[in-house]
Amino acid sequence: MFVKKTLTLIELLVAMLIFGIVILGVFGLYNTSSIFFTSSKTKSEVLNDLTYVLDHLDKNVYLSTGWIGNSAIGVVSPSAGFFRIDLNQDTSDTPIDFSDDTTVRYEFDSSNNRIRFRDLSGSWITLTDKLVNSAGLVINYDPTDGILSVDNLCLRRDPAESYDAKTNPEICTTGQKFSTWMQSLK
Repeated sequence: MFVKKTLTLIELLVAMLIFGIVILGVFGLYNTSSIFFTSSKTKSEVLNDLTYVLDHLDKNVYLSTGWIGNSAIGVVSPSAGFFRIDLNQDTSDTPIDFSDDTTVRYEFDSSNNRIRFRDLSGSWITLTDKLVNSAGLVINYDPTDGILSVDNLCLRRDPAESYDAKTNPEICTTGQKFSTWMQSLK
C-alpha cells in the first residue's frame, strides 16, 4: 500500500503563524534600531556644534594676552540673554605693548539663537544657530588668574521648538573653564 505524505491545513496555518511572528520580530527590531539611530544622530549634531564652539573659544582665549591693569578678556552683558566676550590678541609679538593688540569678539545672542565670532579681519562668522534662550547662561572672567568660565551654555537642535530627548535634544555645559596663555600681574 502506498501512503502519500501531504501537509494538512493545520500544519500549514501553524507554519504561517510562526513565519509571521518571526517577520514581525525582525520588523520591530529594525524599527527600534532606526529610531535609536535617528535619536543618536540628532544628539551627535548638537554635541558636535557645542564642541566646535567650545574648542573655538578655548583656542582664542588661550591666545589672548593682558595683565592685571589691561585685562586680556572683557565680558559684557548689556541685556538679558546677550553676552559679549572681547579678547585682546597680540598679533605683532610685542607682549608688553598692548596698544597694537587686536580684539576678537564673541557674541552669545539667545534672542537670535546664535553664537557669532568676529575675527581679526573684522568679519563675522556664525559658529552656531542652535543657542537656547537660557536665563541661566553665566560667563565670568577672573583677571587675577586669567580664567574664563562658562556655565549653562545650552544648544538645542531646533531652539524654536520645545525640548524632546529623541527628536530635539538639548546639551548644556557645566563649569567650562578656559585659561589664557599669558597673564601677568604687573
